[in-house]
This record gives sequence, C-alpha cells and structure tokens, in this order.
Amino acid sequence: MRKSTVVAIAAALAFSPALTAGSLEAPRGILGIEWGESLESARAKMLKRPGVVADTAIVEASHQRLLFQMGYFLEEQVDTWNLEFVNNKFFWAKIILDTENFSEIQSVLLMRYGTPAISSNDMAEWQFPEATVRFVANSPVGHTSVVFWNTKLFNSKSVQEEKKSKIRMLDKLRDLD
Repeated sequence: MRKSTVVAIAAALAFSPALTAGSLEAPRGILGIEWGESLESARAKMLKRPGVVADTAIVEASHQRLLFQMGYFLEEQVDTWNLEFVNNKFFWAKIILDTENFSEIQSVLLMRYGTPAISSNDMAEWQFPEATVRFVANSPVGHTSVVFWNTKLFNSKSVQEEKKSKIRMLDKLRDLD
C-alpha cells in the first residue's frame, strides 16, 4: 500500500463528521461475506475476487474450513486466506499477507476500527460485542496477519467442543513421543 493512499484515507476519515470514535462499527464479516453465511456462498464470493485461487476445502462433522491463495487485501498481496465455518456458518477468517508493511496496515485498521482494546509493538486487537479483529505483525518471517471472528459463533458450544477435541488429540500425540 502506498503512503499516499494511507494519507488520503486518513485525511478523509479525519475530516468526516459522521465518523467518530463512538460511531465506529464492528465488521459484519469480511469482503462482503457476512457472519453466518454458508460455506458455498462464501466460496463463490472468494473465487470472484481478482487473483484469488482455491486451495483446499476441509470438511469435518461440524467444522469446515476453506483455504485460498493469492489476491489482495488492503492493497497488499495475500499469501493465504483461511475461512472457517461451524455448522455451515461463517465465523472466523485469517488473512496472511506477504508483506512487511505492517505499520501501514495497522494505520488503516486504526482508522477503520478506532483505538484497539489491546495493543503491543506487534499486535493490536479491537473488541466489539459481536466481533473481534486482531492484527499481528510477524516481521522476521515477512508476514502480517489480520484475523476476524464473530464473537457469538466463535464462543458457540460447537466451536468450543471442536477446540477441546483438538487439544485432546494434541495431548495424545505428545504422549506418543
């Protein structure tokens, strides 16, 4: 992303009377894919994005995942898109960017979502009642990630059971070592 683009966006947002800290809204999904949208609909929308290539679809009992490569997010090259679904409802996305321009990406997210609830040198997290956005800069490996999740679906019983199941499986694998 060019600095001039970031400066232009910042200026437009700074002088917009409709956008104040109190009026910043949580994302209702990403890239036109709404929280709770079906896997099939999300897949179709992702494949319409310029340069995006389907990678893998992983379908388990109640938890599904779509992986894509390429394309752009916030004008930066994407390495991997990871969209997750519980009971065929979109609830989580992780976008791994192939860039070290993390300060510019963080600036855009600050303009869009306001002051983060949690912040450190390489991480920021915006928390809303219905969604969370997390930005992580991994400059040593040249990747930056932005993660979005729907709080209600992320905290659902199905997702929590899936997490516990994966932890139990990892524990069993460790026991084999």
